[in-house]
Amino acid sequence: MSADSRPLAHDGTPVPTLWAGNLLAPAAFLLDLQLAYMMTSVACRQQTMLHLHLVHAGSIALGLLGAWLAWRGWRRVGREPPDGAAGPVARSRFLGAVGVLSSLLFVLVMAAQWLPQFFLGPCQ
Repeated sequence: MSADSRPLAHDGTPVPTLWAGNLLAPAAFLLDLQLAYMMTSVACRQQTMLHLHLVHAGSIALGLLGAWLAWRGWRRVGREPPDGAAGPVARSRFLGAVGVLSSLLFVLVMAAQWLPQFFLGPCQ
């Protein structure tokens, strides 16, 4: 019989899920920013915005995945808002709530970065 080596909190919430819920959307934002800058010259040469649209859509999908992971971790320990209590349940509630809110904020910022692609040409 083998032991489960995954780190689990005392409340049963997988710690990597909480971390992914908090860090996936900011990482997707940075990836979106970098790839959009890199693909601008390609879009100008080829006179198509398809590459830029794919980059933004993929980044927003990653950000929404982060929000879903955080929401799932929050739902697992109850949907109550975080309170001033201490312990693993309060920690998981806090990390889940912060992960959902910050992920949705980063998704909103990525959508705002995508918006000019619909109005401006690739070489402007």
